[in-house]
Amino acid sequence: MLRTSTLLIAAITLAVPAAPAFAETKKQKKEKKEKEEKEAKEKAEAEAAAAAEAAAAEKAAAEAAAAPPAAETPPTEDASGGAAVSAPVMGSVAGSWSQRIKDRPINMLKGMIRAQGTLGIAKVAGTPPVPPATMGTAGSTIVGFNVGAGYGISDKLEAGVSYGITLKEFEAKGPLALYGLFSLTHSEKMRVSAGASFGYNLASKKLGITAGLAFQYHLNDKMYAYMPPTHIGLGFDPTVFGINLPVGFAFQVNEKINVFAETNLFDIGIKPSGSSFIFADRTPLAIGGFFSPSNKMDIGAVFAMPNVPDVADVFAIALTARLYFGSVPGSAGAAAAAVTEPAADVTPPAME
Repeated sequence: MLRTSTLLIAAITLAVPAAPAFAETKKQKKEKKEKEEKEAKEKAEAEAAAAAEAAAAEKAAAEAAAAPPAAETPPTEDASGGAAVSAPVMGSVAGSWSQRIKDRPINMLKGMIRAQGTLGIAKVAGTPPVPPATMGTAGSTIVGFNVGAGYGISDKLEAGVSYGITLKEFEAKGPLALYGLFSLTHSEKMRVSAGASFGYNLASKKLGITAGLAFQYHLNDKMYAYMPPTHIGLGFDPTVFGINLPVGFAFQVNEKINVFAETNLFDIGIKPSGSSFIFADRTPLAIGGFFSPSNKMDIGAVFAMPNVPDVADVFAIALTARLYFGSVPGSAGAAAAAVTEPAADVTPPAME
């Protein structure tokens, strides 16, 4: 009996505290269910919102794909009533080779071939005798002819070769040179290429290397400053090393004519030592121009003076012609015209 009562009391004792626990479990289940329902509702709402956003994005993409390209939209008009040019101006269209020399890249483009010939005439006056120290020297005229070719390996790399002979007095052995140009930057305002050439004179059996930066900076649509890549000169047997700073200014008169003037600001000899500066020691000057009947031909002439005050004693004249073959791309004007599509009643500007 005791055993039965004891077990019953124990059962009641265990059962009484279990009642609140059961109630709490039921409440927790209810709260959990409500929470799950709330989370499910929020998830459904989020999925619906994401689906709506995806549908809107899909619609926008479809509309953009169906819309005409920007080049086909009618051009706006400027204050003068002409079609506003929204495309790059002359020379800035990538991959173009303009009739205007100013608008061309420094390097030839990929697949282009250039053949060039230059006839040079140098005049050196004689010196009178100064008895009893000197006997004097006779004046001379030297005539030479140089031929060369270049190739655009890529839009950034150009390489070529040239060879010269002396026509008066005739000498078949002359300077053989290999050169390379690598474009570092090209923009509408500025172009820079690194250049180097290696030369060997078959007559004098002397080696020479020149290197530097070919630089072009556009001041406006017609004028630009430039430098040829000949800042460092190195000769062998005997060893000669020097630094100089050649600079030039060019003016694009029209689509066919380009004129220029070039000088050298200083020469600094490292070996042998010595230096000369413009105006103070000597004033070299070369003036010339090119006529380009098309973007595949340039005809030019240069008058060079090693020192302007001594022009009567020493000067040189050069006549040159350059022809371009191979993959000569269209001019920038054709590409720009295709983009701008000027109004029918407006005459488009002349562009190459």
